[in-house]
Amino acid sequence: MSDLLSEFTIPLMFKIMQTNKSNLSAEYKKSIQRLLSFNKATFNKASVASVCIKDPEVNNTTITISIVGAGGKTHLSYWLANFFKQLGHRVAITTTTKMYLPDKTHFDHILELDNIYETQINNTDIEKLTPQLFCHKQATSAPSTSFLYKNKLPEQPINKRDDLNAETKANTKVKKKADPKTKVKGLSLQQIENLRDSTLFSVLIIEADGANHLTIKAPAAHEPCIAQCSDIVMAITGADAIFSQADRTKIHRWSEFADITHCNESMTIDQAVLKRLINNPLGMFKGSPRQSKKIWVINKGDLSSDPEALLVLANNLLNEEPILTSVWLTQLNSTTAIQKVLIK
Repeated sequence: MSDLLSEFTIPLMFKIMQTNKSNLSAEYKKSIQRLLSFNKATFNKASVASVCIKDPEVNNTTITISIVGAGGKTHLSYWLANFFKQLGHRVAITTTTKMYLPDKTHFDHILELDNIYETQINNTDIEKLTPQLFCHKQATSAPSTSFLYKNKLPEQPINKRDDLNAETKANTKVKKKADPKTKVKGLSLQQIENLRDSTLFSVLIIEADGANHLTIKAPAAHEPCIAQCSDIVMAITGADAIFSQADRTKIHRWSEFADITHCNESMTIDQAVLKRLINNPLGMFKGSPRQSKKIWVINKGDLSSDPEALLVLANNLLNEEPILTSVWLTQLNSTTAIQKVLIK
């Protein structure tokens, strides 16, 4: 099961939003029938209410997904974008912070919003966004993926970047070298809300914090920057961090992490530590809308020191933590990205 259909057990991840199954369009019914025929037993284990597949022809709303955490946010957002495109959606990825400008091969359209209507966008003129995008024919009724950003950021020497740790910045070989990748600025929360309300896209995926290229983190005071219109918040953690000894150089926002989890250096990042990270209001799902579904994604399963114990831990925390809707075990850089989906 190496192709995309092999990963369609994860449509069980979401609910059908404002959709009666009998009202689905013919094309969309075919998509769901493909899922049922591929893995009918798995599909039937979850109620339709736990699936967030929305028929673009029936619903005039936008599924909004915010992604936080550490250990593969960008991989996850790209995977979700392609997944929803396969189901007939018009998908947009953006950020409320900063991201690297993706390669053109990853998206059907890459749109710098400042250039679209030749003025600096702000919170008051975002309503111009929708007609301008329509005029550019960049977003149509056809299934597509688009990457949206406000503008490109000036190049910075690597040692000046705010997303790298002190060790990397101090490296004399790279500290004055310009970053070869282009970083871009995302949209404000108000712009995200207005873009969602425009229903120009049927799925909106938002990266809502940074992680300094590390695989576990706690949020700082100013983060995450989650849109309150988010239907789903997905928090990602690297499996390689779980069961490892806590090391301040490998944990983003170490001070916050230690305060929230009561974890000291050299302690094992075990179920008790992760439980506190998940259920603390300042922890993994900090700032998430009350009504949103919360999904914990444990990525890099191939790097886990104990895959069997990891599965037990994931099941235990899903059952113990009311905030969690689902837990995914993933390997997002592989052909079978979604290894297992746990649902209450």
